[in-house]
Amino acid sequence: MTELETILEIKLRTSIRKFGYGTLILRNNNELIDGRKRLKILEFLNINRVKCILYPELSDSDTLVLLRNLHYEWSQINVLIFAELLNLQFSEKDVDELANVIPENIEEVEGIFRLLDFDWNKFNNNEKGFF
Repeated sequence: MTELETILEIKLRTSIRKFGYGTLILRNNNELIDGRKRLKILEFLNINRVKCILYPELSDSDTLVLLRNLHYEWSQINVLIFAELLNLQFSEKDVDELANVIPENIEEVEGIFRLLDFDWNKFNNNEKGFF
């Protein structure tokens, strides 16, 4: 665990002690889909009864849309991982549909898919012709 992760965990632990932990979200077979960090801290604090919402028949694509809507701020998610997950569950032909169910508009959804075309190796190596 990095120093920043340790600091963030301590802050989350303090916040949970002071304000509570919110609600954890589960789907099929009690798979936790939102609240992993909070659950880890709740276990550390010996809190073994927590509020949960169970979506027993949530598909992978519906899960992705739900999590995106729950975590509207980009700072709460890894955009590249989100782009990869979108690409696994949807195709670029689904842009209109996605723009109707997640916070991003059509242009932003298209931009998310374009992130996957970006060559990070060229960027990281400062190869000529990149810019």
